[in-house]
Amino acid sequence: MAKIKVYELAQEIGVKSAEILTILKNKGIEVKSHMSVLEDRQIDEVKNTLKAPAKLDEAPKKTEAKAPVKKKKSIIVVSNPHNSKLPGAQIPRKPAHPEKKAAAKQETAVKAKQETAVKTEPAVKQQATAKVETLVQPETAVKAVAAAKQETVVKTENAAKVKTAEKSAEKVVLKADNTEINQVTEKQSVEKQSIEKQFIEKQSIEKQSMEKQSME
Repeated sequence: MAKIKVYELAQEIGVKSAEILTILKNKGIEVKSHMSVLEDRQIDEVKNTLKAPAKLDEAPKKTEAKAPVKKKKSIIVVSNPHNSKLPGAQIPRKPAHPEKKAAAKQETAVKAKQETAVKTEPAVKQQATAKVETLVQPETAVKAVAAAKQETVVKTENAAKVKTAEKSAEKVVLKADNTEINQVTEKQSVEKQSIEKQFIEKQSIEKQSMEKQSME
């Protein structure tokens, strides 16, 4: 047997969901709401419980059928009291009222429709509730997916910002390194020029000194 929900079993049997929930609770079976799914064992217990009172009700019905039916006394209306004493006189009876019978039938039909509407109303409400829950669940799922996408976008944007900041920092460091290298290179160049100048001057002085000595 396929698993069905509480309100589906109620529609199938023709009872209210609240009655099924009460039966399950009395048997120690915990069921949250009319949307809960029932197992085969639980379905059988509900059906057996609902069938048990019907067998007990059959005996009184049979006993009532055997009881003698009392006949209603017909009331005879005498239009003329003197005629009732005459032999062979026919006593007129009160004519039937078809309008009252029709009104009674119509009233019975209206009551039957009202009872049917009262029985059908819980089932309609349960179906409406089920439809609303069915609509709410996809909407919640869509919101969850949208939130996940938004979170992914934010993470991607943050990662891009971090990468941009790292690249900017790398550029600043490289620029500082290049500036420092250039400064060192310029300093070395100045020192080199100074040494070369000193060397040239020293050679020039030595040359002049040697020339003087040779002339003497």
